[in-house]
Amino acid sequence: MAYKSEHRRLSLLWRTTLVLTVCVLISQAFLYIWIQRSVNDHFEQMDSEILTHAAFNLRQYMTEVTSDDQPLTTLPTLLISLIQHHLW
Repeated sequence: MAYKSEHRRLSLLWRTTLVLTVCVLISQAFLYIWIQRSVNDHFEQMDSEILTHAAFNLRQYMTEVTSDDQPLTTLPTLLISLIQHHLW
């Protein structure tokens, strides 16, 4: 009994392998999108927290500098003093 090529089906092993491969690819795409979105949200939150903390530190430092009556005439002078204050 000869089989015609149009009536042939893949064996159960190959059908199972194909279905599992498609399921894994869909799962990988879903996980990639989900992790990428949560990481981006996390970094946006971290950026806002860092900026808030930096603004608080700058405001606190500026009140300390002005209370010490140290004149800061230019922005580069302020930046240099901030760097020295946090590095030492």
